[in-house]
Formats: sequence, structure tokens, C-alpha cells
Amino acid sequence: MGPNYVQWSPNASCGGTIVNVQNWSTAALYDYTPYQPNAAALAAGYGKGDSCSAYGNRNFFLYFTEWFGDTTLPDRPLITNYNSNLCTYLKATREPHISYCTPVQSGDFNGDGYADLAVTSTYPDGQSFNLWLFPGSATGLGDPVFQQHFSSSQYWMINNLKITATNINGDAYTDLYYVLLLMPMTVLR
Repeated sequence: MGPNYVQWSPNASCGGTIVNVQNWSTAALYDYTPYQPNAAALAAGYGKGDSCSAYGNRNFFLYFTEWFGDTTLPDRPLITNYNSNLCTYLKATREPHISYCTPVQSGDFNGDGYADLAVTSTYPDGQSFNLWLFPGSATGLGDPVFQQHFSSSQYWMINNLKITATNINGDAYTDLYYVLLLMPMTVLR
């Protein structure tokens, strides 16, 4: 990973540029198709570029965005040292009986332009928990707003639950949704 010289095509005389590979997925893609598309290949869409064009990464990008949508996500703030502070606050103001909290995801869930933070608070049984949303603002996170309770009678377990954030329905807003192991996905917001 890091800066790597990547050619435009197998013909070394066509040249190339330095590509800053920032994650393992991109590194694997360049292992599979080790050339980058030149300007002619990019301008051609699904068509043919010039004699120095390579199409593997270009085609991957075109198919990926056609199937899954835009590859850019809004920047999410880096939040550190929040677990104990938010959990302490939830215990003091809303849920004195909880054992621990798990910060889940950040995103603009209410469409106000500020990053919100979704947090679960887990009961001592480890199977019952609540989902809370700390709304963001220009001055930081606001008071938590209750979203949903998951009871042990519903066979929920925090270890089997994955909560994530993305624009799942294409309405330009970040959605918060959960997937329980072996169950269908449910959109929360």
C-alpha cells in the first residue's frame, strides 16, 4: 500500500503515474488488473480508447457504480474517547440499569447537515438493549433520543446485530439500518 507506479497499459512505453493505494481492496484490484485507465479510456465510457488504453479498472468502476451507485460517501467525523462518556451520560440521565454501551455509527440521520451518533445501551442480560441517537449540531452532540428497544424475548443478541449507515434508499439522506444474523435487513431511520 502507499504510493505505487502503475502503468497505463502492458506497453511500458505508454507510461503511467504514481497511484496512492490507500486500502487492501484497491491493492487487490491492482493485483487482479495491474493497469490504470488513461484519459482516452476514461473518456470512452464503455467504448475503446487508444493504443495505450487498459480497461480492467475502468470497467470495474463503471459496473460497480452502475450496480451499486455512487462510490463517494460524505465525510464522517472522527470521534474518539466517546464510549465511556456517552455511556456515563446515558446511565445518569436515561438508563441507570444498563451494563455498557456500544457506539455504532455516525451519519446525518435527521437531514440537518450535522453528524449524529447512534449508540446501543446493553442490559445486564446481554440480550436486551436500546438504540439511541445523539443528534449532532454546530456545538456537538445533543441529548440522546430513544429509537428502539430490542428485548431478549425477541432473541436479540448484541453480538448478532450489525448496525450501519448509508443512503440505502437513494433519497440523499443517510439511513440507519440493522441486520440481525440470519434475519432480513430492517431500516430504522
